[in-house]
Amino acid sequence: MGDRVYGCDECLDACPPGGKLVATAARQDGRVDLHALLAADDASLLESYSHFYIPRRKPRFLRRNALVALGNATAAARSNGTAEAHGLGATMTVLAEYLQGSDEICRIHAAWALGRTGDPAAPRLLQSQLAVETSAAVTEEIRLALADLGEPPE
Repeated sequence: MGDRVYGCDECLDACPPGGKLVATAARQDGRVDLHALLAADDASLLESYSHFYIPRRKPRFLRRNALVALGNATAAARSNGTAEAHGLGATMTVLAEYLQGSDEICRIHAAWALGRTGDPAAPRLLQSQLAVETSAAVTEEIRLALADLGEPPE
């Protein structure tokens, strides 16, 4: 849902523990720093976001959600002309790291997010990973991302 990492307003309204967290939150905007979340180690993520439901207590699922949110936020910033102000360079660095990472789920979602950026460097990053990728699922997502960018796979 847009740049949200987990849940939505309706979930918080319907969930008594969520409502209590919202009522006591220092910030009311419901946003997290996606770059910081994606840079955090597993222990830090579990400590900071333990109030979220994280399947099987695996931070990779929170990272997956953050990659989707980053792709959505970048696409929105691009469409309203504020991509540079929203740190597109830093976003591209994070997405490139996850595209080359060891976690298949995160590679899939980093490829998807790169396809949403519209950044001129995205096709090169995707083509480079496509040349070495061993996962069929990641390869397919890279091909779809390249198509979204109007680039044929090499």
